[in-house]
Amino acid sequence: MKEALYYKQNEEVENAVQCLLCPHKCVIAEGEEGLCRVRKNEKGKLYSFIYDEFTSAYMEPIEKRHLYHFYPGKKILSLGTIGCNLHCKFCNQSHISQVGVDGTPTQRISADESVILAKQYLSFGVAYDYNEPIVNFEYIMEAMVKAHRYGLKNVLVINGFINEKPLMDLLLYADAVSVDMKSFNDDFYRQICGGNIDTVLKTVELIAKNGPHLEVSMLLISGLNDSEEGIEALVHWLSSLNPHIPLHFLGYSPAYKLGREATSLDVLIRARDIAQKKMKFVYLDENGFNLTYCPFCKEPLINRQGQHVKILDIDKGQCKKCGNKINIIM
Repeated sequence: MKEALYYKQNEEVENAVQCLLCPHKCVIAEGEEGLCRVRKNEKGKLYSFIYDEFTSAYMEPIEKRHLYHFYPGKKILSLGTIGCNLHCKFCNQSHISQVGVDGTPTQRISADESVILAKQYLSFGVAYDYNEPIVNFEYIMEAMVKAHRYGLKNVLVINGFINEKPLMDLLLYADAVSVDMKSFNDDFYRQICGGNIDTVLKTVELIAKNGPHLEVSMLLISGLNDSEEGIEALVHWLSSLNPHIPLHFLGYSPAYKLGREATSLDVLIRARDIAQKKMKFVYLDENGFNLTYCPFCKEPLINRQGQHVKILDIDKGQCKKCGNKINIIM
């Protein structure tokens, strides 16, 4: 375990602390855990109980992180641990995100070892994913600094539910961020996920403003967050930040506590058609709907079939046919 960053003593309760990492701002009594289940008060100090403890370490295509415009076709070392600061009823990683430190086996990977593993397996960087990585904030900050020191890229796959100051600290070292939005409706966030939308919108706005490569995804659940009005509101807001931000719509499959039917392809296509009126790059996680075209001349630039990616008419982020610069880092 490691003493946490971003907390303070709570003067109203003896030996209690208040976590300042995310908007929950949990007041945690001695011996108790926060809502994320992995940050605990021990004798009046807040500790991360998952520092350098991991459940997952895989080399996977960067596209599986819902990043299509960041080193397309490359594989990246992806690390995941335990815990989450949201409690989404449809979570497909609930076996690691919705458990505490005693809930599943882990293995230790130090920050130095993450760099060694990335180099050993010829990864271009390290991605933090699977569960919500910000609950392992102390480790990520240390590991990202070391990764940059050795020429590796840092990728965050986050839910966006984080306070501004720790977010800005992360953005100093993040090269790409994939934000998994849950809905464009605050009631959905509060009732289905245990969060709020305002924080997530602010997070996306700060990332868009402060420079790391950004892509946004949303899992569509029929009858809950897939209304035409909701999609239009999402697209209007996101396009006002930058219409070139890649937007991914994903299909829901029954998981965890939400007994809804799987999302049909028709629902996803409808959302894509709405989004394409304002956004330049809209993707579905389906063959035939995940190709990249030049938004200027419509030339196909990147072909994707499953995990197979073929670079076509783009070089160093520039369309070979019309010469325009494309929002793709290669």
